[in-house]
Amino acid sequence: MLTPSLPALLTFVLLVLLVSLAWIAAMSRLSRRLGVLGAVVLAVWLAFTATLAHRGLLHAMGAFPPPAMRLVLSGVLAVMGIGLSPLGKRLANETPLAWLVGFQAFRLPLEIVLWQLHQDGALPVQMTYAGQNFDVLSGVFALVLAIAIARGRVARGWLWAWNLVSLGLLINIVQISIRSMPGPMRTFQNEPANTLIFGVPWIWLPTILVLSALAGHVLVARRLLTDRQSHAG
Repeated sequence: MLTPSLPALLTFVLLVLLVSLAWIAAMSRLSRRLGVLGAVVLAVWLAFTATLAHRGLLHAMGAFPPPAMRLVLSGVLAVMGIGLSPLGKRLANETPLAWLVGFQAFRLPLEIVLWQLHQDGALPVQMTYAGQNFDVLSGVFALVLAIAIARGRVARGWLWAWNLVSLGLLINIVQISIRSMPGPMRTFQNEPANTLIFGVPWIWLPTILVLSALAGHVLVARRLLTDRQSHAG
């Protein structure tokens, strides 16, 4: 596996920083205390995952599920728990809908970074839009729909369709990523294998960016359900 290029590395770290700041800003809109709490939790999670990756603790592929997968699964459970909690309800209902949808636009530059990583020889082609990853469409339409929402020109049906399809695209790239890792679950045999995410800062791809995309979909769904109940009432 070749070394990722500096532009790809810097762009990736910037995306992680911006996404993290977006969550802190959303929490801060609810209250200053929640904003500080969100910043502390994110900082601890970033440091914890980076430490595991730096020490090489995510490379062991003999266990099932592999350590990296267990780490992400724990993050998924936490995201679902928060998203379905009273805090998730407040985030969904008190954050402008255009922001909730537009947040997912970070997936557009992320997919460009993944493509560049493939060009660098650090990522298999199936994990990019040149292969079987079409998540770039989620980012493109998030941007379009956010602008339409701000102008009051989008039906809720389109938002439901986008949210569900984009969630499906997110699940698609996750399963491609798993099937590209070394180990018994690997079905994509082309090189390089998906080992980049076992290191720093790339571990933040599944543990920050993928989890953030999932959380965003949960919040949009909660908001749309609340709006439908309000209209019905």
